[in-house]
Amino acid sequence: MMRKKYDFATLKCYKYPNLMAEIFETGYSMCTLVDHMGLARSSQNEKIVTEKLNGRLEILASEAFGLAKLFGCSTAYLFEKKLSMIGDVPEAYIRHYDYNKRQEENLKLFRLSEELRRALKEKPYIAEFLKSAMSYSKEQIELATKTLQELQLKG
Repeated sequence: MMRKKYDFATLKCYKYPNLMAEIFETGYSMCTLVDHMGLARSSQNEKIVTEKLNGRLEILASEAFGLAKLFGCSTAYLFEKKLSMIGDVPEAYIRHYDYNKRQEENLKLFRLSEELRRALKEKPYIAEFLKSAMSYSKEQIELATKTLQELQLKG
C-alpha cells in the first residue's frame, strides 16, 4: 500500500470526504475495500463499490462497519458529509502521517538499492570500495566524500 497523491480540495466533491481521504492516505486497493465490505471479489463487485464510494449507491450498515474496522475509526467520522480537518489538512492525513513517511523513506531506500545494484553490475570494481566504506565512521565517510568530490572537480 502506498499513499496516493491528491489535492485536498477534491475531497469536498465526494459524498463521504473522510472515507475518500482514508482511502487516498492508506492506498488500499479496491480488492481490500471489497473484502472488508463483506463482498466477494469480482469485477462486478468492484464496480458496485466504486458506485457506493461515489455516493451513487447506498452503503449498507454491515459494509460501513467493515470499512470503519479497516481504517480503525468510527462510522460517524468515516461517513460524515463534511470533511474533518485538523488545521489546513484532512484528519486522515494526520492519522496516517507517520506510516506514510516511513513508507516514503522505504521507497527511497529501495530505489537507491536498485540504482546501486545496477551500478555494481556495470562497474563491479565499485564493490571493493563499498566493502571498505562500510567499515568507516560517519565522519570518515563525510571526509572521503568531500575528498572524492574535490578530485572530481580537479579531474
